[in-house]
Amino acid sequence: MTQHEQYKLAFSVLHSDVTPEQVKQHAERKKGAFTMKRKLVPILIGAILVVLLGAVTATELHTHWLSSLLGNVESHPEIDERVKNVGVSETVDSTTWTINHLLVEGRIVFWQLTKTRTDGTPVEPLEDGEMAHLVVTDADGNDFGVGFGITMRRLDDGSDPSTCTLLYQAEMSSLRHFGEDFNGAKLYLAHMVEGEPIEVDGILQTPYEPVVHLETTIQPFSLRQTVIADGTGLNVGRLSLELQGIALLGDDCESAAVMADGGCTLVLKDGRELPVQFALQIGSELPEDEQWQIGALPEIIDPQDAAALRIGDTLYPIKDK
Repeated sequence: MTQHEQYKLAFSVLHSDVTPEQVKQHAERKKGAFTMKRKLVPILIGAILVVLLGAVTATELHTHWLSSLLGNVESHPEIDERVKNVGVSETVDSTTWTINHLLVEGRIVFWQLTKTRTDGTPVEPLEDGEMAHLVVTDADGNDFGVGFGITMRRLDDGSDPSTCTLLYQAEMSSLRHFGEDFNGAKLYLAHMVEGEPIEVDGILQTPYEPVVHLETTIQPFSLRQTVIADGTGLNVGRLSLELQGIALLGDDCESAAVMADGGCTLVLKDGRELPVQFALQIGSELPEDEQWQIGALPEIIDPQDAAALRIGDTLYPIKDK
């Protein structure tokens, strides 16, 4: 198996039977393991972690921790008001895992993870069997069934082989929920390691052990609710978009997936176009026009500055509902 295939396998879990309470209880025990059944969730793209390990210069760590993803974050101090400097840390098998910062902005989750080997041996940014696991529940603990597309970048320059600092970005994708449905929801985030497969009731399952975890409440900025084309809904946020259905992306799932993966831009009033990649998720249990696709933006915007959505060669002006 190639390294790329190993990465795809390690991060292919989109949803599980593990409850947030199980994650929390297990992390508190720090010993043993529980099993997490892998389910097939119909997400066509955006479901597998993209590993971008090109290290930047050491000066990156002395600027804003999000600057490698959001080029204009320095000019938006209101974002810092939403950042939680959590500093959650655990040491397991000579590796200290620390989640330094966390930002939940609408459907986008950013967090910074530092891994350090206490014995001084080299540490890899991503090793076999590592997994970031996220669960979103309502106030009563009911799982929203959210899928996540995860991207990870390395922030440090690698000059100290026993440590690495990583920036993660996760995009939520849910068939049933859109707009501000996640406002006040609970997000559980855990970094986990994979154990040897075990057989339970005749079924081969994979045990996972959380090494560090946290819980937070999602409090997004308000979305601008607009429509495009023939009344197709488009919710515009500061860091993300929500598009109603897939009809504008393509005639079928395959063509829509291709267009969603790099064929769209958000046009601003000043003429600039920001690339949008939609984490396409499609299910048969709901009518297509009741399903909403999430797309991440590469910088922070004022939703009122959004003027149009370009899909392929077609420009769709937007207007408020």
